[in-house]
Amino acid sequence: MIWADRHGSIGYKLIGRLPMRRGGCPDLPKPGWTGEFEWEGTVPYEELPEVIDPESGFLVTANNRIVGDDYPHHITSEWLDGYRAKRIEELIEATEKHDLESFEAIQVDNYSIPGAEAARRLCRLHPRGQRERSAIERLRSWDGHLDRETIAGTIYQAFLLRLGREVARAAIGDRDLCERWLDRNDNGFTAHSTSPWRWHSHLMALWEEEDPRLIGRPWEDLVLEALAGALDDLSDRFGPDPEGWRWGHVHEMKFPHALGDANPLFDRLLNRRLRAGGAQETVSQIAYDPNDPYNAVWAPSWRMIADPTDPDRSRWQMFTGQSGHPASRHYDDLQADWLEGRTQPMRGEGPWAELELVPAV
Repeated sequence: MIWADRHGSIGYKLIGRLPMRRGGCPDLPKPGWTGEFEWEGTVPYEELPEVIDPESGFLVTANNRIVGDDYPHHITSEWLDGYRAKRIEELIEATEKHDLESFEAIQVDNYSIPGAEAARRLCRLHPRGQRERSAIERLRSWDGHLDRETIAGTIYQAFLLRLGREVARAAIGDRDLCERWLDRNDNGFTAHSTSPWRWHSHLMALWEEEDPRLIGRPWEDLVLEALAGALDDLSDRFGPDPEGWRWGHVHEMKFPHALGDANPLFDRLLNRRLRAGGAQETVSQIAYDPNDPYNAVWAPSWRMIADPTDPDRSRWQMFTGQSGHPASRHYDDLQADWLEGRTQPMRGEGPWAELELVPAV
């Protein structure tokens, strides 16, 4: 739970019953029939993580790890890389005083920290092929934002996926075994990390170490092959012209109706699509499954900016509409504002109408 009140106090508290389990490594299955791994009670409320009025003056929660290695109890092993939380901190600290508009801008920020770092590393390399050199020049001028129009951002996304597969192939070594592995895990790398949601940071860390013993060859050679393979992947799927690789086109987000896939006519009438920016690692988390790139499959369905000192100034937005009826004008009328990052007053804008409820006789 995270809170803020009109007097300026802020806080975070993990609530709920957190079990303490025997046997170590709580994430792995245990033989439940032996009685050896029963709960040993729950973590006392006062020992659950808590922060009240930190000196920084702000709190950030973005699916990031909430405790360090020194915390005595196991909470979970499933958290994201921390890129989004880091970026939010950077944006908060970059401005001395914030308002509703600045927080609205933070919510739709699509700067990719690992993308910018990957681009910097690639720009140090010297590929032989003209196609690869052109791709690196695009990355050299990229500002790191995964907006809808970026081509360099798409190249980065395709490259990192391909690099994960190539590292898996090199680390496994046996060709047949590796292909069976990849056949069951398309990305090839997510299952190598502690949590599949942290594969970006794990892969980037291995690349930074550049230990040739892991892959049996110089990392520079593997990285350049992964870049060439990524360009092949994009060409095969979206055509050879990079104009067709813009992230909004590649990263389309579909809003399916229950009957929308029955036939092409229903698809046109009932389903909605948006060409969105962002990715798993950006504050505006419009992400795809790395095992099925690149169509967006999750996004912030609800955005809210609250003003505790004046609740009537609080603002919100959702990503479709307030009606589930395709014939209603409210079926999808919020999508344009959601896509552009615009919000609306929580208390509404009017005009107002009164509805009188009369008891049935």
